[in-house]
Amino acid sequence: MPTPQKDLPTSSTEQTPEADSSGVSRRKFLGGLGGAAAAAMASGVLGAAALEPAAQAAAAAGLASEAHPPSPANLRRKACWGVRKNMADYWFDQGLVAHPVNGDEARYGSKIGNYSKSMRHNAFGEVDPDDYDSLLKAIASGKAADYDAMSLAPGARKQTNPQCGLAFDMEGADSQGVAVPPPPALASKEIAGEMVELYWMSLLRDTNFLDYGSSPAAAEAVADLNAFGADFKGPKRNGKVTIQTLFRDIAPGIGVGPYISQFMWLNTPFGVEYVERKMWTLAAGSDHMQNFGEWLAVQTGTVPGTQHFLGQRRYVVNGRDLAAWVHVDVLFQAYFNACLILISPPDSSDIGGRARSRPPGTRSGRSTAACGPRRSAAASRCSSTRTRGATTASCTRASSTPRCSTASSPTTVRASCCR
Repeated sequence: MPTPQKDLPTSSTEQTPEADSSGVSRRKFLGGLGGAAAAAMASGVLGAAALEPAAQAAAAAGLASEAHPPSPANLRRKACWGVRKNMADYWFDQGLVAHPVNGDEARYGSKIGNYSKSMRHNAFGEVDPDDYDSLLKAIASGKAADYDAMSLAPGARKQTNPQCGLAFDMEGADSQGVAVPPPPALASKEIAGEMVELYWMSLLRDTNFLDYGSSPAAAEAVADLNAFGADFKGPKRNGKVTIQTLFRDIAPGIGVGPYISQFMWLNTPFGVEYVERKMWTLAAGSDHMQNFGEWLAVQTGTVPGTQHFLGQRRYVVNGRDLAAWVHVDVLFQAYFNACLILISPPDSSDIGGRARSRPPGTRSGRSTAACGPRRSAAASRCSSTRTRGATTASCTRASSTPRCSTASSPTTVRASCCR
């Protein structure tokens, strides 16, 4: 565990001590990731403001040691060195962090509970020991040559950026200086609950989010997850999974309002352009890995079958659409879109001067707010991964345009439509 945090060397700003991660579930960690990210950002900003005295002290020291007054460029150079050094010292002084594991790697000689995609596997889906050892060797050495020499199945797809965790960040804490709670063990009831939840997501992937309340399958999913009792760690109301909490996350506010965030729907300003949020999605029935043979092929790094697309663009309306969205999104796309939407003035009169150019069908500089409180798009990125779909607006059924559109543009969605 990390040592008690110390005050920043030259700052009067107090830091909140790092919390003990023992007893913190993986789901709680993921749900609170937004706050953690905000704290990390705050610490980065702190270096420029709260550490200003450190920069001044470094510059003063330089002045005393030079025969002639330093140039502004040299003052800046010394100030920069002082800021970076003090922040580096601060993070170094936090000490080492323990990285807990769930014990599956030591528990199962077959490594069946561990990652092994693109490696050779036997007919039971158990990884080849030599291939797995080549992965462990690369992880232990951190050498690019060992990653390049990893043993994979013939014709398998390559690993995606396996060395990213070896990079050094120049701001904030080092990536390996932050602990992540371990996933539930393979034989635990908690992981069984998560698997059941994922299977129900799959069965309901073509059900419109607005139809969950009238869907017999959704009601059966709720009952099935409630059968796990306290072993299911997903969001609940009064200790029970409900239609309103189904497939959501535990972060604050995510259980409020319709399932999809308005940040997944509103046209997104990008410079002088507006990006329409209709997406190219998959057709119902374009399903994969529904038998053991296909699963095993994916484990060995091949892609069986083909995808079948809908043939037209539409707004996100169901789990299949969300899965298609996260399959090819840029890593920070959802958050960046939300940021661009939020910083755009809602009306030209708010910023003074001449009216801005408006996209067709909107009353003002951007589409009006859609159906519910604004929440981070991060929580609505995916129903097929560990982050849940979440919070606010979704004003559509199976059609490709919002049913509550009141202007020529289908994206002019007003808050009254979801009353």
